[in-house]
Amino acid sequence: MFKFKFILLYLTLVLHLNGQAQYTDVINSNRPGSSMSAYGLGQSVIQGEMGGYYIKDQHDLLLQNTKGYGTDLAVRYGFLNDKLELITNLQYQIDRFENALDTINRNGIKRFLVGAKYLLYDPYKNYESNVDVRSFKKTSKFRLKDYLPAVSVYAGTNINFPNNPFNQFEEPFLSPTAMLITQNQLPSSLVFVTNIFADKIGSDQMNFGYVLTLTKGFNERWSAFIENKAFVISNYYTDGIITAGAAHLLSQNMQIDLSVSKNIKNTPSLLYGGIGVSVRFDDNYKQTLMRDTKVSDAQEKRDKKRRKAEEKINKEQNKNERTADKKKIKTNKDARKAQPKSTKKKKK
Repeated sequence: MFKFKFILLYLTLVLHLNGQAQYTDVINSNRPGSSMSAYGLGQSVIQGEMGGYYIKDQHDLLLQNTKGYGTDLAVRYGFLNDKLELITNLQYQIDRFENALDTINRNGIKRFLVGAKYLLYDPYKNYESNVDVRSFKKTSKFRLKDYLPAVSVYAGTNINFPNNPFNQFEEPFLSPTAMLITQNQLPSSLVFVTNIFADKIGSDQMNFGYVLTLTKGFNERWSAFIENKAFVISNYYTDGIITAGAAHLLSQNMQIDLSVSKNIKNTPSLLYGGIGVSVRFDDNYKQTLMRDTKVSDAQEKRDKKRRKAEEKINKEQNKNERTADKKKIKTNKDARKAQPKSTKKKKK
């Protein structure tokens, strides 16, 4: 079993979390790292994350050498509510594979994965900070809420197409994958994400590992990250890959990124370089939000009208009750005045 010796840090562009929903003011992309954030996009939001990469893979013992390039695409969709997200990942690669016996030009879908993520716990839901921002002592005070992670789970399946030149083993058509995700919003604009995964379950290439990512936001436009991905338990491949990179926000709904990755072994020795873009389409979310706001406003007007009607009815009832009491008091006085004087003296 491979034991990774590093404790690494991570950085992501996740800004302005809303306490009531997961929709953010600016795009929240999983790129350029390989970890998955705990938070979703928001209901009915669609997001595309695409990049191109160069790969160099050299295995000293097997005398194998691979050079090529490829593209990866992720399509994310906020489904039903803010907690659930549907995700599709596709990786297509073109390369030249050489060994001591042969040279092969390969191209095809290297990986195709579909799945869903669900938010189990959000520490900031319905949370309002009462900290006095004018007090340094209070703003620097330790608050447990700031260190509790959001927790999500992910489940999906790899779809392994037949005659795939990148599959060295016969794999089942479907091989499940599962993941536990945590995300901490730390002080100083730091975000720490942890993914613990089990991939290709039930196949000969089944593996277990983790991804640790630390992201630092420098300002409203720039962020940088460092990441450690480790394949800890596997019958086929164990390794650790370190990735570093940066992201730049072009607009509220568009981000570009750049990254480089290197592993710590030479069996094989891996080198990746990538560039990508993420685009968010949130018109449906805004329309839904506006519609809900209009519905809420209309409901508030109806409630206000109903309250006024109830107040009017209550006033009328109180007025009638007061009038009836006055009439009763007057009737009793008139009855006492009408009694014979002899009866009055006898009572005395």
